[in-house]
Amino acid sequence: MKIHTVYQPKRKKPYVARWYEAPSSAKASGSKRRQRNRFFSTEEARSKFIEQFQKLAERQDPSLESLAPHQLIRWQQAMAIVPDADPVEVFKFWAQVQKDELKIEQRSLETATTAYIQSMMRLGRNHSYIGHVRRALADLRDEFGNKLVREFTGEQLSDYLFNLPYKPVTLRNRRNYLNGAFAWWYKQKWVNENPMKLVEAPKVPEMEPGILSVAETRQLFRVRHSFVTYHVALHRNPGKTALIISHRDQDCLYRHYLGIANQRDAKEYFRIFPRR
Repeated sequence: MKIHTVYQPKRKKPYVARWYEAPSSAKASGSKRRQRNRFFSTEEARSKFIEQFQKLAERQDPSLESLAPHQLIRWQQAMAIVPDADPVEVFKFWAQVQKDELKIEQRSLETATTAYIQSMMRLGRNHSYIGHVRRALADLRDEFGNKLVREFTGEQLSDYLFNLPYKPVTLRNRRNYLNGAFAWWYKQKWVNENPMKLVEAPKVPEMEPGILSVAETRQLFRVRHSFVTYHVALHRNPGKTALIISHRDQDCLYRHYLGIANQRDAKEYFRIFPRR
């Protein structure tokens, strides 16, 4: 293959290496050859490129398909990434990756969803939970279509999740539903990895304290009354108890608490501690 030299002064890289080649299919059919160009800033750089290609062509095994100049350029770019890499080992690794990719079953989102739902039903999962998962996966399909589950990326799912019009707690639940689905699909070898691991969990703000219901308030007063009653019974000192609960005097304690409980029960009461 002959490489022609051309000079184009109006270009930033005016020194041109030009050659003509045809794809394998074009060679067989006699189609027109394709022109290719490589541009250089200096004549010296162009000459070096031509020289390298010619040396490679001389060393090439004649039984193998010839290496076109544009392939040589890609080869040089690849070698610049990892100069010490063995090209044969690199190709073997690439071929193995492609082979492993083929082992992964091609499951669409709809098919994978059906299988996951059926699995949860067999395991007896809560019907309400299954319904939430079904809704989350249906919304995902509405957004992305019935694509292969192996094609989803963490970046896609993160953008999708954080653009949903929901509050943080709902977004967190949605993330959990999707994470469970992709984790199960990973176990089935339908995806290379679980992309939801790359999706940050939404931060849920702490809930503000609410008010007590009427029943809760009554229960709280019962706790207070129990403490006062047993404290009076234990210490026999209504004045001390009144001071603890901020009563102005001890008359109320005499009227409502004194004598209701005995000292023995009071000792048992104050031995009660919350479980850790």
